[in-house]
Amino acid sequence: MECANDIANLQTLWRARLNLSSRPFVIGESMGGIVTWNAISHGTLKPLAVVGIYPVCSLFAMYVIDSHTPAIETAYGFVSPSEYISATRGFDPLLTPPSTFADIRIAIWASYSDRTVERSQNEDPFAKAINAAGGSVTIQTSHGGHGDPSNLDAAAVISFFSSRLSDMREP
Repeated sequence: MECANDIANLQTLWRARLNLSSRPFVIGESMGGIVTWNAISHGTLKPLAVVGIYPVCSLFAMYVIDSHTPAIETAYGFVSPSEYISATRGFDPLLTPPSTFADIRIAIWASYSDRTVERSQNEDPFAKAINAAGGSVTIQTSHGGHGDPSNLDAAAVISFFSSRLSDMREP
């Protein structure tokens, strides 16, 4: 919840200094995917569109990777796998009702060669669930491992966000 609160505070700070839309464009990269999806699901972020760069979409998929287990247990305040479900309730984007994300256009860059954030456990099921709920998620297949430059297509990101500019009319 600290991350969702930080996002809310950052938006307040930015809007006090800049003329920003109440529905921003957002980029969530790697574990920043969890922060982005959770801020949306908790209502502290209402983006017009989101770009995910190899974003984590399943906290559980990251938890079962031994190198991430201690950090997740510390972050959510539990010490054994039997406590995972109760400790992380409401903070695993893949377990959030997909309709939560259905009115947000989402583009994701992900690679099947990424062994850090496995596409088959993160981006693919996340996109499938949201699209089945009437949302719009497209996945661009990149190549190489986590952090591979093929995930960072600045021109395509700008084009994606530019295509959403007509939706920026404030309600």
